[in-house]
Amino acid sequence: MRAVGEAERFASDPRFADGESRTQHVEALYEILADKLKTKTTQQWRELLEPLGIPVLPAHTFESLLEDPHLQDIGFFQQFEHPTEGVLRTMAVPSEWPHTPLPPLRPPPLLGEHSAEVLAEAGYSREQIREMVQAGVTQMTAAPKATEIEA
Repeated sequence: MRAVGEAERFASDPRFADGESRTQHVEALYEILADKLKTKTTQQWRELLEPLGIPVLPAHTFESLLEDPHLQDIGFFQQFEHPTEGVLRTMAVPSEWPHTPLPPLRPPPLLGEHSAEVLAEAGYSREQIREMVQAGVTQMTAAPKATEIEA
């Protein structure tokens, strides 16, 4: 409260006298802070609070998140060409493991691309899978595995 210019209220209001009281009245505390935060820009709050060791981050829109300098520096957003959908953007895995390399980036599967594979792993025979496709229960794309099942 001192950092946002409410030191007097912090000292005189019994709701904020100690940690237990603040916890019991956290909604009131948040309301006061929310009103106070509206009085400055994000950059002004950063300049005031960061030197005090208080973490401050902007509330991003989707568009501003894509332009975030830190996320750009670490290559968090990646683009790739999907075979039927054009350019897609995805997010990188947010952690790195030295002895566990990540698989190469692949496009998401097309609808039905892995149907035969998954159904076969679940124990269905080729004939049962073919019947499901014919009945409209599932579908398969023209991927090589789909033509193999139909043969």
